[in-house]
Amino acid sequence: MANKQKFAPLATVHSAALKRALDVIVGLPSVDRIIIGAKKGTKHSHPVGSIKLQGIVPNGLKMVGYGDRGVTTFFVVTSNPEAARQEIAKTFGL
Repeated sequence: MANKQKFAPLATVHSAALKRALDVIVGLPSVDRIIIGAKKGTKHSHPVGSIKLQGIVPNGLKMVGYGDRGVTTFFVVTSNPEAARQEIAKTFGL
């Protein structure tokens, strides 16, 4: 099996807990890669490293991850969004 591209070039995740969650997601069979989107430095009440599904987009899933420095939007690229959603929900209990 070829190595999957983990993150888009020049993308950085500052929270170690959130990076571990993204590493688990990219390792799932139905996930091709993850594209890190906008980061917003803000306070939140969610546990650090937790994730939330925002919606299904044509090429995958739009999700939000909560880190110790704020909120990061990311996209899970996949050819089968529903299968990826189910795998992520099963893995993280969403």
